[in-house]
Amino acid sequence: MTVACPHRLESTRLRESQTVFLCWLLETSMDTTDVKQLIESGIDDATAHVSTRADHPEDDHFEATVISPAFEGEPLVDRHQLVYDALGEHMTTDIHAIELTTYTPEEHEG
Repeated sequence: MTVACPHRLESTRLRESQTVFLCWLLETSMDTTDVKQLIESGIDDATAHVSTRADHPEDDHFEATVISPAFEGEPLVDRHQLVYDALGEHMTTDIHAIELTTYTPEEHEG
């Protein structure tokens, strides 16, 4: 039996269950735009620059630089927690790793 998949996986030598799983994974994976939107909508006045890690460009390893006045006076661990909170359940389901750099607007300008 051939499973229809828009990612053309059916032409490979995968078993049907593997094809179904990989197609689902490709359909549900997050990209940099998704991560950026979650961060910017979850942290007041945030600007996020998100990319995939150069050493893992094919999967769910991200790098993000986040600038927000919400980080003012917050220690690094709390800044990162604000970002993790903005990403919510995606941190345990869709994002394998994220490398964070956080700044207040003043820190970023200076």
